[in-house]
Amino acid sequence: MNKNFLASMVAITTLAGIAHAQFPVYNALPPGSFTNYIFLGTDNTATTGVVSAMVMDDVAPTTGGMDATGFSFTTINANTVGVRVRANFFFWLADSATNAPTGIPNPGTYLLNSTPAPTGFGFTLNLNPNAANVWGTNALPAGFLPVPAPGQKLWVGMFYDAVNLTAGAFPPADATQMDNLATIMFSPTIGTSTDTVFAPTAAADTLFGVDNPAGTNLDHTALLMPAGSSADLSCAIRVPGQNITGTVTLNDTVDAMALFRNVTIKLMQGNTELNSLFVTVNPNTATTSNFTIGAPASLTGPVTLVFDGSPYLKKNVTVNLAGSGADAGAVALQNGDVDNSTEVDAADIDQVITDFGQMWPGGTGMASSDVDDSGEVDAADIDIVIANFGAMDD
Repeated sequence: MNKNFLASMVAITTLAGIAHAQFPVYNALPPGSFTNYIFLGTDNTATTGVVSAMVMDDVAPTTGGMDATGFSFTTINANTVGVRVRANFFFWLADSATNAPTGIPNPGTYLLNSTPAPTGFGFTLNLNPNAANVWGTNALPAGFLPVPAPGQKLWVGMFYDAVNLTAGAFPPADATQMDNLATIMFSPTIGTSTDTVFAPTAAADTLFGVDNPAGTNLDHTALLMPAGSSADLSCAIRVPGQNITGTVTLNDTVDAMALFRNVTIKLMQGNTELNSLFVTVNPNTATTSNFTIGAPASLTGPVTLVFDGSPYLKKNVTVNLAGSGADAGAVALQNGDVDNSTEVDAADIDQVITDFGQMWPGGTGMASSDVDDSGEVDAADIDIVIANFGAMDD
């Protein structure tokens, strides 16, 4: 079995969508392609049947103190035949007395080990041959997976088994086939994870409800394929959400735009970024675009939306949340910051003069010198910079 072939296999089949009313507090799912993965390998010490080894990775959600309602993960079947397996997930608080080399405490208290009962779940799956998939649920029962309070990290443990499985679309995996099952590794885009994994000493199927499991910290680069790469266990945790809606308008910009204009919207609570959204305003359309950005349903009080995209100045908008969403209204972005320096100043005029006469698309210099996005850097662009002279980012 040539396990390196998966580096060129980038198609992801998403089998469970994310409900619109859910908010991701941790997301390490690939957006449609991947490079890194890890084979779990058959655990020959397991006595209950065909079981893989467990891989644990640390997970730091952006916020917490509420029950998760959604969970997603990835699988890879590198066998040339389809197999039936169970993908299992156990959870620990990062509160051990010993630390990983990255400084995070190792797996300590098993989640909900005291009240009301240990938590963990398994998904019985039919894995197509030579396939990578994203799986998940948006209907976790209340109290089943409580996300710890902000600042408290988790360890998520994943393993496969085929114990007591009957044939479905495919027969249960045998030990040789189990050795060819993997999971995607992908760096989180929401939340954080450090470059270490934890390999428990005991067989994976004996660890349910076990506090402070014994094991060894391993560096990502020693385990991942391709060798020497670094990424994190691909999974996502979601909580109940609410939506903030509104419109964003690009001032001093022609409707028949020559180029795409991109605006990043960040949802901030104090100095903490909770979510972000990338809005693209297309050419040959109106310069106003609708947006919807999610927030946890538990989030109440004032939050800040930060709008940023050259040649427009950064704008902050405060929205008050009450748990059921909010309307941010119409947000207009001021034009003229050609060099994205946070201020419309003489340097912006100089840049437009330098690029004067350039045609877009296909010009040279800075595309943002075509301030009004008309397709040509001309006198109208100089006039716009002068009209907004002295304006600064919020």
